[in-house]
Amino acid sequence: MQGQEVLKGVIWRVGSGRQISIWSDPWLPRDVTRRPITPRRGNILHRVDELIDPVTESCDVQLLAQTFWEEDVQVIRSLPVHTEMDDIVFFLEHDFTHISLRRGAEIMANTMQLWESPHSAGYKTTKRVVRNLDDNIT
Repeated sequence: MQGQEVLKGVIWRVGSGRQISIWSDPWLPRDVTRRPITPRRGNILHRVDELIDPVTESCDVQLLAQTFWEEDVQVIRSLPVHTEMDDIVFFLEHDFTHISLRRGAEIMANTMQLWESPHSAGYKTTKRVVRNLDDNIT
């Protein structure tokens, strides 16, 4: 239950895009799901980094147009791309104004149990977020 509470209030901020699942992770700044509204159907793309042109280090506009509905294309193109940075999980402030940082860290620690493996990128990122929160709580 607590893990679901946190997952409703987080969003990935795109760095390299290597850790973010296009279709299942919350990474688009919109509505409750924060996922594309375009149906996946048989699409073979999996991670956000596959949407980034390695030469220009920006979104592959042609690929976006072929893959997503226009609403998704506009939202995706509005996101800054920082291929040299890690992807980071953030709390959405409006969902968590009623809990303390310590409580958020506790909930996030419990959320780590939801990840499939301690070796997954999501687990490692969640652990790093909890450690950073814990270091900054006085």
